[in-house]
Amino acid sequence: VGAMLGACGAALTLAAVMTSTRSIFVAPFDMRDQADEARRTLAVAYSDHLTGVAAFDEWRKQKKDRREFAWARAHFCGVQTLKAIDQAREQFAQHLQSIGFVRPGRAAL
Repeated sequence: VGAMLGACGAALTLAAVMTSTRSIFVAPFDMRDQADEARRTLAVAYSDHLTGVAAFDEWRKQKKDRREFAWARAHFCGVQTLKAIDQAREQFAQHLQSIGFVRPGRAAL
C-alpha cells in the first residue's frame, strides 16, 4: 500500500519497527525521568509505533553525519535495536524489489 501511495519508505520503516521484538527506547532505572522526557521529544500522535518511526528516522539522519551513537545515547535509544530495524527494513525493501513491486534503486526506499 505504501508503494502505491508514494510512502514506501515510511511503510517499510513502520513494518520494521512493528516486527522488532525489542523497544527502541531503553530506560535505565536510575534515569527513567530523563528517558521519558527524551522519548516525549520524539512522540508522535500518542502512538508508540509512530514514535518509533520518528526515532528511527532521526537516527538515520544522524548516521549520515556519524553522530548516531551520541544521538542514541542522548535519546535513550538502543543502538543494536535500531541496527536490527535498519536491517529488517532493508530486507523488506529487497523483497519488494525482487517481486517487482518497486523498481530497484529507488531513492525513497
